[in-house]
Amino acid sequence: MCSSSLRTFFSKWRLWIRPLLIALYVILIIVIVPILIAHSIHKGFKKSDQGALVAGGFVLLALPISVWQITQHVVHYTKPSLQKHIIRILWMVPIYALNAWIGLEFPEQSIYVDCLRECYEAYVIYNFMKFLLNYLNEDHDLEAVLETKPQVYHIFPLCCLSPWEMGREFVHNCKHGILQYTLVRPMTTVISVISSGSSFSRRLRGKSMYHMARGYDESSRLVSEQPLPSSSAPNLTVDEPAVEVRPSAYGSIESTAVSTNSETEPLIADERPNDPRV
Repeated sequence: MCSSSLRTFFSKWRLWIRPLLIALYVILIIVIVPILIAHSIHKGFKKSDQGALVAGGFVLLALPISVWQITQHVVHYTKPSLQKHIIRILWMVPIYALNAWIGLEFPEQSIYVDCLRECYEAYVIYNFMKFLLNYLNEDHDLEAVLETKPQVYHIFPLCCLSPWEMGREFVHNCKHGILQYTLVRPMTTVISVISSGSSFSRRLRGKSMYHMARGYDESSRLVSEQPLPSSSAPNLTVDEPAVEVRPSAYGSIESTAVSTNSETEPLIADERPNDPRV
């Protein structure tokens, strides 16, 4: 008895789906808007917070409009060959709106949402092509109609290429180009994500080197600002001998410690024995 009543309830989903969506939207407004306002005030209500708050308001306006249109198509699903593509195209509105808001609120993590949006964009272009072909082939043959039309030439700067023959060749080349974009676009998106990841790691390394250099400068400044010892205090420092660099007999460089009084001595001493005849 319970299962049959549930089956009957879900079979009449067209009657309660729209009031349910309206109630969910009202609850979303009541919960999300105070959270966004409190978050902006807590961060100081800067210009970036104001932009994110205004963008969130437009997102909350765009979402119910697009979701309502999608629901209307689902409830009145009378032409599946056309409406399924329309529904997929309409989903671009909430995806673009959420992507823009996430880019304002979380700019460092927006690259991943951009990846999903660009992949879905390629899918939407494919669905738009299928929608046009299904609509134009619904009452008559599109290729036969195009054969009766005048020849269309390529625009500048591709006007030097040979034109596509109106009819089957024209439709086939259009399909081929759109399918190429549908496949190439996700691949370039993945490459961009990988490239952005490597640049992010480089930025992290650059920041670490910057903080290390800044810490070194700060420590040097603190050491230079230490007070000098007074004249009454004993001087416990040891003067290290100066280091001179002398060439060795084999052409290398040797470091030799000499005293400060030996500046007048020759660099190469005469090692010959004293001649008694001199």
